[in-house]
Amino acid sequence: RAGSEALAEQERDELVHQVLSGVFRGSDTEKRLRAVLAQDPRLAAQRAVLALELSRLKRFEESLATLGEAPPDAEDPRELERVHAMVLQRAHRLDEAAAMVRELGPPRTACEAYFASLAAEEEGGPGAERLAFEHARRAVYLADGVSEIFVERLLVTANGLGQQDEAQLAAETLETHFPDSALAWFYVGLAWSHSEPERTRAAFERSIAFDPQFAQPYVCLHLIHMEQGDFDVARELFERGLAFTPVGSEERRGLLDVRVNMCLQARQFDDALF
Repeated sequence: RAGSEALAEQERDELVHQVLSGVFRGSDTEKRLRAVLAQDPRLAAQRAVLALELSRLKRFEESLATLGEAPPDAEDPRELERVHAMVLQRAHRLDEAAAMVRELGPPRTACEAYFASLAAEEEGGPGAERLAFEHARRAVYLADGVSEIFVERLLVTANGLGQQDEAQLAAETLETHFPDSALAWFYVGLAWSHSEPERTRAAFERSIAFDPQFAQPYVCLHLIHMEQGDFDVARELFERGLAFTPVGSEERRGLLDVRVNMCLQARQFDDALF
């Protein structure tokens, strides 16, 4: 029973991640989210994501109604209020949205800071990208542990500013707060990838040292060796990483796509056929 509950929780979190990152937006997105909430209406993240998905489709009244249906004992009501302000903003009810944001004040939880970062980016205007970055950093600080969705948000906002100082700050934030996390070191490598090749390589290698069965850093090291023309080493790294992905999974197909494109660019046609 404990294993089943843990798996169900993991699947719920993965659904949130997929929708927010734009990876999963199929015709049954709404149906899947509503099914999760039917099982446990207290879930805040899933309710927030459903509301945002409805507002993306310009179904603003349904979105607001979904937020209003949260039970009194719902998780993190401030998170839902933050999303409520985002929906009002998307519906161009700007005065109401601004009043809600002022009343809420600074975000107090990681999820709330994450949504505040999204809202700042959508709102635009002077200083919006900087504010989105600062909220993303706050989300990482407030999280109980390293969270892929918060870390991704941090790097996206750092890249949006287009300045190396922010990428460095993002990397240092992860190094300081999650020094023993394979996932964090993988993202440190991504943060350095545009400017510091040696630090990038070292971060990916450290990620593997903490979790030898984490596929992504192998694939990123493979990309580095492909660019340098070390095709045999690159192939070995890729095959090691691929071995840790489930056959037929979306992750595996995505990695194979990367490999094929790199082989074609390098004119390594036999490897591309693999």
